[in-house]
Amino acid sequence: MSYFLTTQTGFSTVPLDCLQEIFQYLENDIKSLYHCMFVNRAWCRIIISLLWRRPFEYSGPKSTRRYSELVRTYITCLPNNSKKKIYETGYNIHLHPRPLFPYHKYLRELDCEKLDEAVEEWINRFGLEEYRPEDPEEIVYTQLLKLLLSCCEGLWSLRLSRHCDKYYFPPAATFNRIKYTLTNLRKFEFCVDLDCLTERGLDNLYEFLKKLSNISNNLEYINIEMAEDREFLSGDGLRKLIKSQKNLAFFRYDQLQLKPDIEETKEFVKALSHNASTLKNIEFDYLPFNVQCLSSLKKFNNLECMQFAYCYEENISDEIEEIVEHSPSQLKVKKLIFHSGILTSVTLEILRLVNTSVRELTVNNVVPGLFEHIYEHCPNIMYLATIISQKTVESLEYLSTSKIEHLMLKTLDDNKDTCLDIKDFQQIGKNLSLNLYHLSLDFNVSVEELLFLLRECRSPLESLCLKFDDDSNKDEYLKVVIEFARKDDSFKEIRFSLDSKKFKDIKAEDIFSKDILAEAKLLIPNILRETQEPFTRINLNSEASL
Repeated sequence: MSYFLTTQTGFSTVPLDCLQEIFQYLENDIKSLYHCMFVNRAWCRIIISLLWRRPFEYSGPKSTRRYSELVRTYITCLPNNSKKKIYETGYNIHLHPRPLFPYHKYLRELDCEKLDEAVEEWINRFGLEEYRPEDPEEIVYTQLLKLLLSCCEGLWSLRLSRHCDKYYFPPAATFNRIKYTLTNLRKFEFCVDLDCLTERGLDNLYEFLKKLSNISNNLEYINIEMAEDREFLSGDGLRKLIKSQKNLAFFRYDQLQLKPDIEETKEFVKALSHNASTLKNIEFDYLPFNVQCLSSLKKFNNLECMQFAYCYEENISDEIEEIVEHSPSQLKVKKLIFHSGILTSVTLEILRLVNTSVRELTVNNVVPGLFEHIYEHCPNIMYLATIISQKTVESLEYLSTSKIEHLMLKTLDDNKDTCLDIKDFQQIGKNLSLNLYHLSLDFNVSVEELLFLLRECRSPLESLCLKFDDDSNKDEYLKVVIEFARKDDSFKEIRFSLDSKKFKDIKAEDIFSKDILAEAKLLIPNILRETQEPFTRINLNSEASL
């Protein structure tokens, strides 16, 4: 193929490598790529290679996808000995002409769960004549996985994920050329139900993880969702893989079992510390923690965000806690999130360790001593979202001289210990930071409670966000805010949210009367609905870019 595309008149036009770069901008626009494919042969070759980078994703939604057609195409790419094994096992393979393109070579992102679904769909549509043969080694899946892992020109992303009653993992460590096809792997996801894996399949999986730790050392993204196997083989293999990385930036670990072992948490955090200088984002889900687990975290000095979701605390002895308390820390984190779960002493210890580095903090639970720890150890926090109760209102005084510019408060629903009265709201208003510009109350307050809070407020507020129940008189709230805005020239915006999800598209004109709204807009330029859900779990997975 000529390096330059030529027109019918023979004039040189765009170099092929430039065209390749251009078409990559259309990678998610399948319709446009499809039309371009029919312009000429050169364009067709480029676009076919793009479409077959992640063919399962491009197959469309589950209701209309045709995974079985992908399997039929990949089967035509198999070598004759692989086709023979599938045929001899008892599956029906129709004769097909040699494929126009080496489709399997273009693959860059492989999701083994989607491959498994595609094989199952193909078997049900095309692979059987009368009955399903005995196939403990899942020959079709095995041969296709071997083709894709051995013969592609190099994967960027690999997701090992299967969810069946009983399944088998092929001896992928023995596949030819994986030393070359997986060398530049950048994203690895391990989302496996190990309880359903056969014993031989578990051994094969462990060998593959060991092999991967020797050949794939440039992973930037690792996501683990698993229940530990009985012999801890997969956990050991995954920790070896983690330790072998040079550029790991994102890590997520979700222990999918009812009572995970605290020792497993310690071992994974310890393995992760080998990547302390490169990691940017860490997420731990449904894991047990104690202060002892934090020893290895102290080495992380370059984190953008660390999130604990639904984690819970396990006790340790006072002797161990004292040892951890006095050890030095290099831990640096800009954004720290504790989403649900119960991590009281762990939360406070992490705040002590991160010290002046943390800028944003979310604690979606009541943690006694939280505000004192912020005052003592984290003077540079500018964003704080937390739950407040009667027991913690007075300690808000510690934040009155802080640098906090954005404060979001919430109460625990249906909990008597967190119910606030008028005096509490006066206390909140009095103790708000003198640097506070944005205040959000993510719980229902009465008109009177809001009035007392704002009367005591000395902060230079620019924005206030309120949450209304469906039956409240919103005009009365707006009148209170108008009174506040008359005394505070810096106040520019009021946002609102409603309890009911069915009102998600509602506008200010729909909940406030015309006259009150017109009066408010003379003082407050922006009156609009809050579009972001407060205290929601941040999906670091979607933020991670490769």
